[in-house]
Amino acid sequence: MDIGWTNGFFESMQRHKAVVDGLSVHFYTDFRNKPERVATFDAKGWYDVLREGARIETVIEGHWAAMGKFDMNEILRLSYVQTWTV
Repeated sequence: MDIGWTNGFFESMQRHKAVVDGLSVHFYTDFRNKPERVATFDAKGWYDVLREGARIETVIEGHWAAMGKFDMNEILRLSYVQTWTV
């Protein structure tokens, strides 16, 4: 949840003439270094994936709050992409 990147991006964009009207947050759930494999997932493996995915709400709220500090005119929009790597 790299809020520092979002803060840095919007801080640097304040010095530019271009207007930023949105941000797309990408959230990657990486299971490559874990024993789960998509072809052999059991119930525990699927619950691990779902548990990681459930964190997306916290990620979105964190980035939305960071964006709000730079969005005095309330024009910014947020989208997100969630990807699982197994």
